[in-house]
Amino acid sequence: MPFFGDRLFLFMKNYTVLKRDEGQTLIKYLRRILKSSGDPFIYRMLRKKNITLSGKKASGKEIIMEGDEVKIFLSDETFLKMSGVEEKELFIKTDIKPLIIFEDDDMIISSKPAGILSQKADQSTVSMNDILLSYLEEKNATASGDISFHPSISNRLDRNTSGLIFFAKTYRGQNFLSAVLRDRALKKYYLAVIHGVLEEEGEKSAYLSTDPKEEKNMVSVSDSPSESTREIRTGFRTMSISLDRRFSLVECDLITGAKHQIRAHLSFLGHPVLFDRKYGDMKKDESLSFPGKKRQLLHAYKAVFPDKREFTAPIPDDIKKALSFFKLEI
Repeated sequence: MPFFGDRLFLFMKNYTVLKRDEGQTLIKYLRRILKSSGDPFIYRMLRKKNITLSGKKASGKEIIMEGDEVKIFLSDETFLKMSGVEEKELFIKTDIKPLIIFEDDDMIISSKPAGILSQKADQSTVSMNDILLSYLEEKNATASGDISFHPSISNRLDRNTSGLIFFAKTYRGQNFLSAVLRDRALKKYYLAVIHGVLEEEGEKSAYLSTDPKEEKNMVSVSDSPSESTREIRTGFRTMSISLDRRFSLVECDLITGAKHQIRAHLSFLGHPVLFDRKYGDMKKDESLSFPGKKRQLLHAYKAVFPDKREFTAPIPDDIKKALSFFKLEI
């Protein structure tokens, strides 16, 4: 294995050719893996034996067959760059293990910190999806040879909402998560610190429409929904009320799923989430002497699968600080 000086800078990626990929040339197969590299780079790596076929030096012209092993020896930085990841993203070395709540062969359930996107918005941002992919890379867990499947997050949380994220590692995991999310068989519960007190609890309905100019959802209620609206349903349960009744902690049951649903629905009901810059009253919120981070106090804290498996995301420190400050209890 190649070395630079006395330190090992290269790591090995091992791909086993699947039945559906046989019959093509090695260079074509490699183009799909190192999609940002170009042929000159690939041929150079072949000449240097940084890429081998079934343990032997290869030219790239070989016809690959099912079961062949393609090994790639490149530095982390080079591999990520040549496989299409921007160099500025290579700092992703987050210790993800404390955030992982559950992991098996098919999926990961983790807790997303506030301030991180679920999925990449552009090449300049780092997302929770990138961090989980990096975690798999470190475990060499993606070197299965199935280069047509890309592990990915199955649900999304707003940047400043913390909590449970579901990540598919395999096709089987992706199909399972897609099915339970699509069929609403996966029950998802959120904690929100809101203004005021919800006088009536239980399931509430509204009709949601999107204002593309404002890039946010606006909730409106009518007896006969129009073509531009969709029904949303959210369950609410009050868990704690401040002594002055100015604030409360509610559990939100996301019965239907729409972008910004909980935030927009609570705002429509007159009880916006504290420090919500889109749907709240930031002028009012900024006047509070709250010493912590002023991000929307919303946390995806619990999920229950159809087989009754239940997973919870720990309450982040900033939410704990807010609960203490507003004298709310779980």
